[in-house]
Amino acid sequence: MEKFVAHPHLEFLIGEGQECKVRHPFFDTEITGSMGVCQLLKRLSAATTKQEMREWRLCNDSTISELLRWFYIVLESELSFLEHGFLRAVGCPIGTPVTWAGLTSRKICPAGDAIFGIPTDIGGEFPGAREGPASIRNTLRDYAPMLCRKHAEPGDIIDYESRRIIGGSKLHVYDCGDVLWNAGESLEIVRGRTIKLADKIISLGCRPFVLGGDHSITAFVLEALHIHYPSIGLIQFDAHHDLYANQAVQRRRLDHGNMVRFALEQGAIASAFQIGLRTIEPFTQSDCQHDGSRLDFVSASQAEGLQAEDLFSRLDRTRPYYLTFDVDVLNGFNTRTNVVGGLSYYKCLEFYRYLNDHFEVIGGDFVEVGAVDASNYLPDIVSRLLLTCIFSRAVVRDC
Repeated sequence: MEKFVAHPHLEFLIGEGQECKVRHPFFDTEITGSMGVCQLLKRLSAATTKQEMREWRLCNDSTISELLRWFYIVLESELSFLEHGFLRAVGCPIGTPVTWAGLTSRKICPAGDAIFGIPTDIGGEFPGAREGPASIRNTLRDYAPMLCRKHAEPGDIIDYESRRIIGGSKLHVYDCGDVLWNAGESLEIVRGRTIKLADKIISLGCRPFVLGGDHSITAFVLEALHIHYPSIGLIQFDAHHDLYANQAVQRRRLDHGNMVRFALEQGAIASAFQIGLRTIEPFTQSDCQHDGSRLDFVSASQAEGLQAEDLFSRLDRTRPYYLTFDVDVLNGFNTRTNVVGGLSYYKCLEFYRYLNDHFEVIGGDFVEVGAVDASNYLPDIVSRLLLTCIFSRAVVRDC
């Protein structure tokens, strides 16, 4: 049976008469209620069931539901990742900044796109991917400064690359900040926070677009999407298949090299279509075998020679798709997991335009980017691909 506790960092303020005020420092909210509310929260220092809370007769079911909604009361099993909050505001948000309180109050457009970062690389082999969200946002600020205004609605935009006019009034872009990660915290903590946030975004009718982080984070977003979409197709741009059956998998541990295997085994995705594979490996028969139906791939050299219409002709167009983009799919960049060859920027751009124009894209992520330096244009490429997804919903006409 589920048990609940009061969030351990609540601040109780003096109220007037029979009222009390309680402030939640990590979600920037404050409630005013009866003294019964304060008594309930103070008694919940020990784990308690909902039935026991009702028997105390300190407040009614609707009040308890509101306290749960705003995390004044939390599931005991979720306290590990909710104790210190789970979102961190960023200095230069892309679109309208929105807090957890804003999401809970439904202060966003249902047809919007919600961006958030996951600045962690504990699921990878090499440090640096935690710098990705900041690098991508800084680049987006240069590419699309009109989206960085906090409240002003941008006017119409011309995208010369795609020869399209984008309606500013049709753009609804929100920045939720970054999923909180503190040094020393486990990947399981990141998982809990990510699923909680992504589930809320999706339940409001928005598409999640995630700035990684290493590639393990994709599995968490897919878990959240699976709550709402029973049959998801994954389209993966990557030099590696991420199906590796290594010792970590045998211990049931997720990392950046087995994300697809985890998603398939957990049932979070119905299929995976992998584009850009080009490694050389021992061949082993396994349950995660490329069979042309549930799991299929096109190598980098094949994809580079195909038009988008031909490449994606094998996909089920009635299925919603999530796009994940590992920057090592690209040719000519130092990505720490380099494999010779890869796709060109323009081929990736062509594929992203086609997917967003002809398929139901329900979100996406961009991973393994790292920090910006003089020779690293990866944030620029990722920014253009992300804008392609965002602009696809707001095209007014070609030009």
